[in-house]
Amino acid sequence: MTIVYKVVLILSMVLLMQGGLLFFNDYIIFLHRSNCFRNILYDLLLFFRLIFN
Repeated sequence: MTIVYKVVLILSMVLLMQGGLLFFNDYIIFLHRSNCFRNILYDLLLFFRLIFN
Protein backbone atom coordinates (compact mmCIF):
# COMPACT_ATOMS: atom_id res chain seq x y z
CA MET A 1 0.00 0.00 0.00
CA THR A 2 2.89 2.37 0.65
CA ILE A 3 4.27 1.66 -2.83
CA VAL A 4 0.94 2.63 -4.37
CA TYR A 5 0.92 5.77 -2.23
CA LYS A 6 4.38 6.78 -3.45
CA VAL A 7 3.48 6.12 -7.10
CA VAL A 8 0.30 8.19 -6.85
CA LEU A 9 2.19 10.99 -5.11
CA ILE A 10 4.94 11.06 -7.75
CA LEU A 11 2.43 10.98 -10.61
CA SER A 12 0.43 13.79 -9.03
CA MET A 13 3.56 15.91 -8.61
CA VAL A 14 4.51 15.32 -12.26
CA LEU A 15 1.02 16.28 -13.44
CA LEU A 16 1.04 19.44 -11.33
CA MET A 17 4.49 20.42 -12.56
CA GLN A 18 3.32 20.03 -16.16
CA GLY A 19 0.35 22.30 -15.51
CA GLY A 20 -2.21 19.51 -15.72
CA LEU A 21 -4.20 20.72 -12.74
CA LEU A 22 -7.61 20.23 -14.36
CA PHE A 23 -6.65 16.75 -15.52
CA PHE A 24 -5.35 15.97 -12.03
CA ASN A 25 -8.70 16.93 -10.50
CA ASP A 26 -10.53 14.61 -12.91
CA TYR A 27 -7.98 11.90 -12.10
CA ILE A 28 -8.57 12.24 -8.36
CA ILE A 29 -12.36 12.17 -8.80
CA PHE A 30 -12.07 9.09 -11.01
CA LEU A 31 -9.87 7.11 -8.59
CA HIS A 32 -11.74 8.41 -5.56
CA ARG A 33 -14.77 6.37 -6.60
CA SER A 34 -12.94 3.10 -5.91
CA ASN A 35 -12.94 2.17 -2.24
CA CYS A 36 -9.37 0.91 -2.01
CA PHE A 37 -7.93 4.30 -3.07
CA ARG A 38 -10.35 6.44 -1.07
CA ASN A 39 -8.15 7.04 1.98
CA ILE A 40 -5.01 7.79 -0.05
CA LEU A 41 -6.71 10.17 -2.44
CA TYR A 42 -8.61 11.91 0.34
CA ASP A 43 -5.31 12.57 2.11
CA LEU A 44 -3.79 13.86 -1.14
CA LEU A 45 -6.82 16.06 -1.78
CA LEU A 46 -6.57 17.61 1.67
CA PHE A 47 -2.81 17.99 1.19
CA PHE A 48 -3.16 19.89 -2.09
CA ARG A 49 -6.01 21.99 -0.71
CA LEU A 50 -3.69 23.08 2.08
CA ILE A 51 -0.99 23.98 -0.46
CA PHE A 52 -3.10 25.84 -3.03
CA ASN A 53 -5.47 27.47 -0.56
